[in-house]
Amino acid sequence: MDDIIVFQTDTVFGIGCSAFDKKSIRKIFKIKGREKSKTLPILVSSKKKISEVAFLSKYEKEIVKSFFPGPLTLVLKPKLKFPKELIADNGTIAVRMPKSKLALSVIRKFGGIMAVTSANLSGKKSAITKKEAEEFANKFNLDFYFSDKEKIKKIPSTILKIEGKKPIILRRGPITKKEILTCLKQL
Repeated sequence: MDDIIVFQTDTVFGIGCSAFDKKSIRKIFKIKGREKSKTLPILVSSKKKISEVAFLSKYEKEIVKSFFPGPLTLVLKPKLKFPKELIADNGTIAVRMPKSKLALSVIRKFGGIMAVTSANLSGKKSAITKKEAEEFANKFNLDFYFSDKEKIKKIPSTILKIEGKKPIILRRGPITKKEILTCLKQL
């Protein structure tokens, strides 16, 4: 398997590599023309991996239980030492577990923890069709993984941060604030 690949997730097509491969992570920034201040999210292959890579409050555990795998990215404090390109200025990482069988299989091949962002040039529309993603992969001579059996949502994941017990939506996506509030009311 190559160091950097383009592959289908449940939300949009992604470009990714091992979350611990600094050279490949920097190459992704270069390919996309991504600002250094914008960290790359971490995709994991299982709920167990989430608790291995980050600390979880009881509220965050409930979010993971209710919405993972799925189109939700959770901002968390890391347990592991990640390259600086994955850590925000406030010391947090963004973690998600996609629902796509193909994506989970790819992530497992990279040790269950990948740095992944949308397959597009920064500031441009995310690749949401096979053709767009394949053209992106070919432009940069990257391997491309796709499944005709799985659908994508064609919208990036919701990004959520929990402060205390208050949910803060950092980016709107398929999971709504109402759904998150309903989940947290159980506690």
